[in-house]
Parts: sequence; C-alpha cells; structure tokens
Amino acid sequence: HGLDIALDLAVLKVDARDTRPPLEFGKAEALSVTQEVITFGYPVGDSVTVSKTNVSSFHKPRGTIERVQLVGGLSPGNSGGPITN
Repeated sequence: HGLDIALDLAVLKVDARDTRPPLEFGKAEALSVTQEVITFGYPVGDSVTVSKTNVSSFHKPRGTIERVQLVGGLSPGNSGGPITN
C-alpha cells in the first residue's frame, strides 16, 4: 500500500491467492448517454468521496470511443479515481 498526495497517486495491494479478479473491466461501448455511474475520489486527502454522475457524451474521432464525458459528481481529487456502474 502506498500514497503520494502530491502526485495524486495511490498503490493498492491485491492478494494474489484470491483467484477472483479484483475488478471486472467493461467496455465503453456498453455505456449509454445519460447512464448513471459512480465516481470515487480523494479530493482533500482526508477521506474517500463517492458521488453519482452521468455519462453525457462520447468522443469518437475515428469511429471508436476514445473518451467518455461525464457531467456532475466530479471534483478536484477525482482524477485517476475509478468510475463504476
């Protein structure tokens, strides 16, 4: 486990003996505009925040999703934090 507040970086230890994946990753194509998602962040360094937000658009310059835009529920400290559905 490690934390660097200046770099906004955290390292988590995963028990390798557990055969379940720690996270199941989905595909951006499975999302839809207006879908509710949950953001996690560490904005003030004191505690984790959990906020609801929504998918507002997709950036597809070459026909595939390169970025997902969210609206609401984000604050400084959410950068690099997970987004879940």
